[in-house]
Amino acid sequence: MKRVLVLTILAGLLVAGVVSAQDGEREVITTDNISAMEMLIRLGRGSAETAVYSPDGEHIFVAGTLGIWKYSVDDLGTETEPELFDIGGGVTAMASHPDNPELAIYDDNSDGLEFIDANTGELLGGVEIENRPIFIEYSASGDHIVLNYGSRGIALVNTADETIINSSASLSTNARAVVSADGEKFIAANTSGTILMWDATVEAEPMEMEGHTERVYDL
Repeated sequence: MKRVLVLTILAGLLVAGVVSAQDGEREVITTDNISAMEMLIRLGRGSAETAVYSPDGEHIFVAGTLGIWKYSVDDLGTETEPELFDIGGGVTAMASHPDNPELAIYDDNSDGLEFIDANTGELLGGVEIENRPIFIEYSASGDHIVLNYGSRGIALVNTADETIINSSASLSTNARAVVSADGEKFIAANTSGTILMWDATVEAEPMEMEGHTERVYDL
């Protein structure tokens, strides 16, 4: 008898809620009107995958599940929601150009490396790549980008002519890869604890530098 009474009360509340929504200012959400919904408030800012400074040091860009948040370094503790670059998916890897207001990113909905304006969040262009990068790193000149694919290898991108050099390797997912300013050498740590160095000017296997007793966590 108690169970029947409880079910009857719940059914009454559900019916009353629907009637109230129809008779008042609220409206029942349907497939016909869902496109007209507007966000009133966002609770939380999603998870953070990586963060980089702007070249002028005035902003920090935080990439995560909602896109890229643009924080002012003078107001990091703000309770007001910072500017969000809505990329259309979660951003899993990102790097900041050393001189220009430009971000190189990889997001969930992309088939390649994308370049966006660090001031506005607008898409500047992109390059098709073979795999999902774990780390993205610019050269000091900004003319080259190296991509750590983890177990799927490494790639060197020439940002001027968009040529790409791919190489197979099993790389550490804990350490970024780095590239020289002229783009001729790029280096990464592999899973066995050694460091591999490629010469982009010749077709040859990478030089292997040994001597580390533990895994390499940064370069």
